[in-house]
Amino acid sequence: MTQFVNTEYRIMAGAGDIAGFARQIDVMVEQSELDITPLNAGGFFQYTGGLVRHMINVQGMQSFAANGPDALIGGPDVARSAITVCPRNFGDAVADPAYLGHGWDFSLTPLTGTVGEVAGFSTSFTGDNRLARGIVLAPLAARTTTGTGTATALASPSAAQSLAASFHVTSVSGSGSIVFTVQTDDAVGFPSATTRITSQSFTGVGTQYARTAVGAYSGETHVRAGWTITGFTSVTFFVAAGLA
Repeated sequence: MTQFVNTEYRIMAGAGDIAGFARQIDVMVEQSELDITPLNAGGFFQYTGGLVRHMINVQGMQSFAANGPDALIGGPDVARSAITVCPRNFGDAVADPAYLGHGWDFSLTPLTGTVGEVAGFSTSFTGDNRLARGIVLAPLAARTTTGTGTATALASPSAAQSLAASFHVTSVSGSGSIVFTVQTDDAVGFPSATTRITSQSFTGVGTQYARTAVGAYSGETHVRAGWTITGFTSVTFFVAAGLA
């Protein structure tokens, strides 16, 4: 059995990567247990499942640089955000594994530590929907022209699933906009591509999360990202997609 060692993470939180400041991460899904024990249960508890949520908790070293956790995470608020965790190969290749979350930064400890120690931080991201297990479609890099990413294999959603995508724009040059798409097809060459997700227009740095309605679309075997750049001379971004 091959063991996995945590050494090559990318953690896209909002409009940047905080993996260079993180020392511990916990990605978890939990369902509340509801007691339904009747009087004739024979002395044993009985349960049913209740509400489900996912949480992504990060602890690390604080920095007040422009690309540090203090600037990227900000503080607890009610604005939804996307977070994408790539546990292998820094998420630098198409099809690298990724976990896609969507929700709120409900908990933030911006500064911890004692005298002589490295200053720390911790944050807890609470999701408002299913945690998507997916893959990288467009690794973090600067692009200057409209284009499409490399097609890669991804199973179609089941009748109870949907396709989810996260988009992170980390820097732009000039003024303009960029719009992303996620397409599927039944062949690697995409002879009959179907656009499943279209992002809202980005006019600067930021992040978005989108998902299709629950339901299967049979026969589709591959997925790819696309982007349309208008006006910007360069845009640095990251895209991932998965099933939720």
